[in-house]
Amino acid sequence: MKYYIEITNKIHGDGPNDLWGLGKALWSPRRTSNGNDSYYKLRNIQPGDIVYHSVKGFGPRHVLYGRSICAQKFIETSEQPNDPGKWKSEYYYRVPLTDFREFEIKYETLAFIQQHKNQLELHAGAFFNKAYNLDLKYFTELTETEAELLDKFTKNDNDNLLKRYWLYQPGQKAQYWDQFYKNNIIGVGWNHIGNYLDYKDKSDIPEKGMNDQLAIWEFANVMMAGDVVFVKDGLYNLLGRGIVQSDYIYNPSRSDYHNIRRVNWTHNQVYKSIEDSRMPQKTLTDISKYPEYVRKLEELYMGNDLVVRLAQSLELSKNIIFHGAPGTGKTFLAKDVAAKMIGFPKDSKEFLDQVGFVQFHPSYDYTDFIEGLRPYEKNDGEIGFELKDGIFKEFCEKAKPSTVVTKYLTFEEAYDKLADEIKKNGGKMTIQGKRKKFEIGYNSAQGIDLWKQAGSLTKDKMKSFYEKGVNPFPFRLAYAEAIISVLKSYSEVSETLSKNDKKYVFIIDEINRGEISKIFGELFFSLDPGYRGIAGSVKTQYANLHENGEAFYVPENVYIIGTMNDIDRSVDTFDFAMRRRFRYIEIKSSDTASEILADLGSYRDESLLRLEALNKEIEKTDGLDKHFHIGASYFRSLKDIQGDFDVLYQEWIEPLLYEYIKGQDDTMKYMECFRKAYNLDHD
Repeated sequence: MKYYIEITNKIHGDGPNDLWGLGKALWSPRRTSNGNDSYYKLRNIQPGDIVYHSVKGFGPRHVLYGRSICAQKFIETSEQPNDPGKWKSEYYYRVPLTDFREFEIKYETLAFIQQHKNQLELHAGAFFNKAYNLDLKYFTELTETEAELLDKFTKNDNDNLLKRYWLYQPGQKAQYWDQFYKNNIIGVGWNHIGNYLDYKDKSDIPEKGMNDQLAIWEFANVMMAGDVVFVKDGLYNLLGRGIVQSDYIYNPSRSDYHNIRRVNWTHNQVYKSIEDSRMPQKTLTDISKYPEYVRKLEELYMGNDLVVRLAQSLELSKNIIFHGAPGTGKTFLAKDVAAKMIGFPKDSKEFLDQVGFVQFHPSYDYTDFIEGLRPYEKNDGEIGFELKDGIFKEFCEKAKPSTVVTKYLTFEEAYDKLADEIKKNGGKMTIQGKRKKFEIGYNSAQGIDLWKQAGSLTKDKMKSFYEKGVNPFPFRLAYAEAIISVLKSYSEVSETLSKNDKKYVFIIDEINRGEISKIFGELFFSLDPGYRGIAGSVKTQYANLHENGEAFYVPENVYIIGTMNDIDRSVDTFDFAMRRRFRYIEIKSSDTASEILADLGSYRDESLLRLEALNKEIEKTDGLDKHFHIGASYFRSLKDIQGDFDVLYQEWIEPLLYEYIKGQDDTMKYMECFRKAYNLDHD
């Protein structure tokens, strides 16, 4: 099989029934107007060969539009195309094509050449010239290297080798974000300088600021279809993600932002910047040269489809359990879902703060998880015991509203409350002074009447005492001090908790290995999604040791993920109280295999084949089913044993399989079937 590229200046053809259209046929005159045989290469292409189509149909540049497969050898015909243009002739070559695939994202052909010029070798008939610009030969054969690079380059499911990544701000304070998102565009200002493509060099752009010149130049000349744009607001907030779909467009008929590109927005989601790092202030910044930063941004927005789906389930249910066969990556997946929920990657400080982790085991209990008495050494060397929070209670305390705010009343508000209270008591009120009680009344003209020799305390005098204070009050003003204390007490009317908008995720690994009732105790009630927050408060088993008799609750912003292996027979199944408070989601081996083995290199494909064959054999075995599948995690050990599949089987997989079936009459027969399946021995 050989590879070719067609370079054409328009999408020729007019409809699905046109046999000469793009992707339907390659065609040319049999001879040039001078009689030269310049199109002989069309006679070389064979059925099954691959053809890439580079088309000048989007702005001023060629784009890689799609690819086809040669259906049969060339035909010499006198039939004329519908639109031959300057290629009018008596006879034509036509090569029928099939299986045309239009690329979802149309990357620039010249950009491909420039990006890979160090890997491309200039040769006779190349589709590029010495300056690594596009050579407008109509049709040429590709070398093996060119074909391989083009194949990787045009696969939309691949991390494209040419793709650039940008940070972009849609106007001051991101004021145009809603409009741009709705209309699937991005825009850059500086309307007064006109069409950006009129400037042949960055230095020609009539803007003084170097950053402004760079943004204008890159928006028109460097950014391309397929690039990824992350939208920001200021220095610390991310707003969304999209993929550039078009060339630069100059449209002076728009009321604002004449310079735009079409974008397919993939996300409209606010996140904090990675690790609270400051983002650049510029309108447009190429961040492609920071691959680790780009990776974290992509992980933040993209994750994978399974992670997104599971995060949505967790959002709705509050409590979920991933269950499935061993090695299916349940714990790894739980951490990915947690990262998606909180909006920060796994290696961030936010992840460490907002995600908790514990692994249950048979000896784990309430005092480890909620609270209990812990020994400590006193100053005299004796051993004492003190009440300590367990890991989950400590985690929940972090998630609760973080501060307490006391609302203070103004003097007028406090005075009115005192006056109302006096009126409700029949015009009199008893006040406790430092030594004895005394009565006061309300006088609308003068203030507070004192049924003492002192007479009245005017409102103005009280306001002065309230706002400026008298420290210490003289003995003769002891009555005034007592009244001011009453007014101050009204100021401490209530405590207002400041809201904590962060999400917190607590992961319980191997949740079924613990004695659930012993660990959670009375907390079952508070775990229920319907009783989260203060409404679900419960007294703990050690409530009598708290000075204020405080209750414990699970905040509404706490989410719980448990993991468990289906085949763990050492622990009884959960009781009903636990089951009805968790949503159970099965994680199959096939759900996670590709992701788990993504970085296994040349061992990946064979690992997937062996894994699939072995799991099919397991399901056919008496007494076993899908819950006994082998997960892909076992195959990751290949990286440490130089890809030795035999060692992997003998030391990791075979012992587990033996545990599945030991004691059965046909144990050795089953083990042989497993071995053959693993070795892809289908005889």
